[in-house]
Amino acid sequence: MSAKNNAITMHPRERLDLNEFFALLTYRCNANCPFCIEAQVNKGGDLSEENFVRALAFAHEHDLPNFFLHGGEPTVHPKIVHFARLAKEAGFNLEMFTNGINFARIQELDGLLDELKISYRGDYSLRFHQDEWHTHLSLEVLATEAEFPTLDALLDFLRYARETTGMTVYVNTLNPVNQDAYNKQYISYLEDMFMALPEEKIFCTSNKATFKLPDGTNARLGNKNLNPGHAKYSMSPEGEIRDRFKRNLGSIRKDPELEAKLKLSQEKVERLRAVTC
Repeated sequence: MSAKNNAITMHPRERLDLNEFFALLTYRCNANCPFCIEAQVNKGGDLSEENFVRALAFAHEHDLPNFFLHGGEPTVHPKIVHFARLAKEAGFNLEMFTNGINFARIQELDGLLDELKISYRGDYSLRFHQDEWHTHLSLEVLATEAEFPTLDALLDFLRYARETTGMTVYVNTLNPVNQDAYNKQYISYLEDMFMALPEEKIFCTSNKATFKLPDGTNARLGNKNLNPGHAKYSMSPEGEIRDRFKRNLGSIRKDPELEAKLKLSQEKVERLRAVTC
C-alpha cells in the first residue's frame, strides 16, 4: 500500500494498529440495545456496492489496511458476504463487529474475516466455539456494575466464557454516548484499580485507557479517552466519508454525583494524555 497520508497520530502507549477504516454497511439492527453507540441506529438504508468499492479505494489510498465491516448490525446487509470477498481480494485485514444473533449468516463469513468481534449479550453469545472456526474470535464483554457487581463476579464470568468457548475475551466499560450508557459507565472496582495502578501500567487500546485485570484480561475504560484528537475514518451508509464518528451528546442529562466520581480520575487521565514515551 501507499505511504501513509492519513493524518493518524498514535498515543505513545497504543497497543493496536489504528490505521483502520470502518465501513458502516447499515444503521439497521436486529437488536435493541439501549446503550448502542450508534446514534442513527435503525434509520436510513444500506451501503451500496458502488460506495463500498469507493470505501475500499479510499482505505487503500490512505494506507488504512485494517478494514472493519460495521453498523448497525452488519450481518443484516444483504450483500455482506459479497462485500467481505471484495475486501479480502483487495488485500485488507478484515474484521467485523457483531451482536452474534444472525449465526447462520456469520458462519458464511468464516475464513473471509481475519477477526470476528462478538459483543456479549447473553448466553447465545457463547455458542461460538473457537475450535469450530477458521476466523479468530474475540468476545467483547460490555460490563456494567449491575451485571457484574464485584470484581470476583466479573472474573468468574471471564473464566467461564474462556472455558466454554475458547475465545479471546476482553472487558469494556460503556462509552457514555447516550443516556443509558452514561448512567452505566461507572464500575467502582475498575475505577479504583485505574486510580491505584502506577501510570506505567496503563496503556491504550483504540484510544482508551486500558489495564490488565488479575487474570490477565484487558479491561478497557470506554469513558477515558487518551487520544481525543485521533482521526477515525469511516463511510456512512449514505456513502459519506468521515474522519470522525458523529455522536449526539447534547441530550445527555448529567448526574452531579456521577460527575463528582468521574472527576477524581480526570487528573490522571490528563497526565496519561500527555505521555510522550
